[in-house]
Amino acid sequence: MKKIENNIKNKETMKNKKVKFKIALLLTLLSIFLIIPGCKVVGDLHIDKTGGGYGIYRLLDIPTGYPMSKIKEHFLKKYSYVKVSKPVIDKNGLLNYKVFVRWVDAKRAGIKITVDKKNNTVRLDFGYLKNISELTVHVPGNILKKNGTDGKIKSANIVVFNNTTDFLYGKTAYVIYRPYNGILSFLSSDTAIIILIAIFFISFVGIIIISILLIANRKKKAE
Repeated sequence: MKKIENNIKNKETMKNKKVKFKIALLLTLLSIFLIIPGCKVVGDLHIDKTGGGYGIYRLLDIPTGYPMSKIKEHFLKKYSYVKVSKPVIDKNGLLNYKVFVRWVDAKRAGIKITVDKKNNTVRLDFGYLKNISELTVHVPGNILKKNGTDGKIKSANIVVFNNTTDFLYGKTAYVIYRPYNGILSFLSSDTAIIILIAIFFISFVGIIIISILLIANRKKKAE
């Protein structure tokens, strides 16, 4: 009798384990599609020298009625700051969103950083791109031309990953770069861009003012 009871308990335990496994598998499969199956996700990320950064994700072809709060909730799992723009309805009646993100913790954002001090290089690994159709990454340095990435190098510091079967089946998206030093590091920063824009604007205004004064001075002399 006890043997029968034990067999029944064992069968129930196995059954529960199978149910839990199926649930876990289902959740894993759902996570592959980021938010919902069929939507297209295009990312553009700017990485700083600490591994932090900011970027934009464009979410395309989302059926109407899907709550914006769910989108924000999903991205907050990875990023410290998330802002979801109001959706734009395309010609097919589907929604397109823009999601602005910012992060400090690279690990939480799904970026694995490996520093090679001997060769003065940094490797960023973004893992499997199962839920992203295309990802553009800007790094604070020069990407190694030989074996520096498994994506397409767009410029010295920009690489584009297109989601192919390679990334779906075990291959991770990575980029290896040599960090900028000194003045190059500063010139590549957002602060430098703002300063350069300010200098250009001030110079432009200054030229206009000087030109006006010179014209006015010539008119006075002519009189």
